[in-house]
Amino acid sequence: MKTKILIFSLYILFSLTIKSEGQNAYQDAVFLKAHVNIDNEIDKTSDSSIAILYNYLNDSLKTIYINSSGNIIRDSIKNYYDKLNEFIEVSGSNENLGSFLSQISPLGFSKNTTVIADGIGKFLAKRTKQELNVLFFDRFREFLNTHPEIGQLFPSTAILLNSILNQEYSNLLSTLRAAFDSDLKSILRNIAAIADIDTTACNKCSTEKKQKDCKERLRTIQKFLTDSDQGRALVAGLLIADGAISKQNPADILSSLVGNNTIRKINGDVYNSISLLNIFSESLRSDGTSEIWISRGELNLLINDPVTLNIYLGLIYELVKNKQIKIGGLAVAANYITPANVSRLKEYIIKIEEAGKNLELSYKKFKEESNDSNNIKLSQASKFVGAVHSFFDLAIQYKTIHPSIPAPDNSVKQIFLYVDTSLSVVQKILAKEYYGAVLSATVLLENVLKTRDDFNADGQLISTKTKEQDSALAKKQFLRSFLRYSNFAANVVAAKNSDDVEKAIEAIALPPGSASIKRTTNFNLAFQAYTGFVGGDINGQKGTFNSVSVYAPLGIAFSIGLRPGFRPRFAGIQNPENKKSWGSLTLFGSMIDVGAVVSYRFYHPDEKLSDSVNIAWANIFAPGVNLVYGIPKWPISIGFGAQYQASLRKVDAATATIAEKSGLRYNFFLALDLPVLNLYTSKR
Repeated sequence: MKTKILIFSLYILFSLTIKSEGQNAYQDAVFLKAHVNIDNEIDKTSDSSIAILYNYLNDSLKTIYINSSGNIIRDSIKNYYDKLNEFIEVSGSNENLGSFLSQISPLGFSKNTTVIADGIGKFLAKRTKQELNVLFFDRFREFLNTHPEIGQLFPSTAILLNSILNQEYSNLLSTLRAAFDSDLKSILRNIAAIADIDTTACNKCSTEKKQKDCKERLRTIQKFLTDSDQGRALVAGLLIADGAISKQNPADILSSLVGNNTIRKINGDVYNSISLLNIFSESLRSDGTSEIWISRGELNLLINDPVTLNIYLGLIYELVKNKQIKIGGLAVAANYITPANVSRLKEYIIKIEEAGKNLELSYKKFKEESNDSNNIKLSQASKFVGAVHSFFDLAIQYKTIHPSIPAPDNSVKQIFLYVDTSLSVVQKILAKEYYGAVLSATVLLENVLKTRDDFNADGQLISTKTKEQDSALAKKQFLRSFLRYSNFAANVVAAKNSDDVEKAIEAIALPPGSASIKRTTNFNLAFQAYTGFVGGDINGQKGTFNSVSVYAPLGIAFSIGLRPGFRPRFAGIQNPENKKSWGSLTLFGSMIDVGAVVSYRFYHPDEKLSDSVNIAWANIFAPGVNLVYGIPKWPISIGFGAQYQASLRKVDAATATIAEKSGLRYNFFLALDLPVLNLYTSKR
């Protein structure tokens, strides 16, 4: 598994570049076997498969099959390996299936039927959960792509989901935890980056209406981050706190603030004060690697040599003039950086150099005390941020340069209030208190978005204006999505093993499944199962609709794919990309029904059945015929027909309830589509 994930991760990172390590034919064969497509061929559309196949070419072919951009030519690989795909025969698509199919072969009928039925029940219960999980990731990927404000919160996870094909989801769990862990640790800068998302990110939405809704929702969230003093202060606070946790040096933190588009909109005097400080900071940067700013000796050479000092101030003048920095409505360059003001400018340079060196000492101590990034303590980070705050307070007081320069307002103080709150979020993440971190971040966002002001005590919208209502609902939806998926991320990162990850997924997964083969091909013949609910009338029994139960039949299914207008896909013009499927129509012949066992095993997958539980073949025998419609995009099927109802009605650890009488049932069912074994599929 580690080899598979390593190959896949490296491949995505380097965009189909050549892998130089030695080949391991066994590991590669195992990986390729796991990615066999519905035609029993190696899946040559998979990036990871292409990378492996390429490495087995001779050197001359490797040169030929690389284009001028250094990327592998896929079509050449496909054509070359046609013979290889014909050579490799694949007998099945699921290892779990083989274990129980052997038991129900002609030689296996003498075996304990209870064990066989229980094995089938376990298999279908597990497959049902797997299909639910796959669908969740499909929908989660689509949600992140069409809700860029949420996708920005989980960028590593979004990249992972967009890089992995549906059939590779079994390999996802091992990397999902690392992706979420990275995203949670970067949650501060990810929140701040929402303000910079371009509305073209909404172009991934499938319809114009969805694109319009996405853009309006995104603008609503961005408005509160970029158009209010509180939102802009939050962005600044998030970036400073993130810089501290990332152990950025103070000069880099200051530079990143000045370069941020949202912070540029902060009150003019405040931003210009910070921008002026950044000019002085950058001008005094050390050219060495061990120091941030120039040494005291270098400073003395500057301030004690009139020629050097004048040249330096002349360069500062040009920088400030080019930036058009104004404070209190007056141009700083023209009014304060003048030859007549050299002595005051000299005094200011000495002051900020001393403050900068104190900050640099604090930064170095912080780095030494937190060499292990996973053991950063809040007290260490807080001391460093406190030193940054003191430096800012001192350095942007420009009365040293000239008494008439006004002091900035309270925006800087507000920024550092958000820094303190943001640090507590990260501190909880580093302490692995993920739920507390999510809650703190939610409260932080709620205070800025002011969602409580939009609703009354009964949860009803206060405003009657459509635009204001839309804005309130957009903010509420954003917070709900943030809380939902952040909690999911916290559950995954807190998981101790893959079983815990699966439980986290099961807790959030949506109700339906994820099969799609029959919907996107002309013809399909498969050994088929369904799991869901069935209701109908049993012939000869009293009442109408007198039978309702869990449904889990197995049998043979012949399916045709449907295109727009509910026309068969094989008729008329084909759609090679399979984007316009109107579902599928299936004729399903059932042989057995283990619904009672699946119902039990869904909630008790590992519990052992007592020896007193005795199930005979006659108890699960359920021949019948159903016509089934497969809903497009959703692996949910609706069917109706006639079937002999299995007499097995209920199973628990100690007993199996068998009905004395059964009969033919005319039924209607709603179920999850679970193709178990593909027998034949036409070309798409």
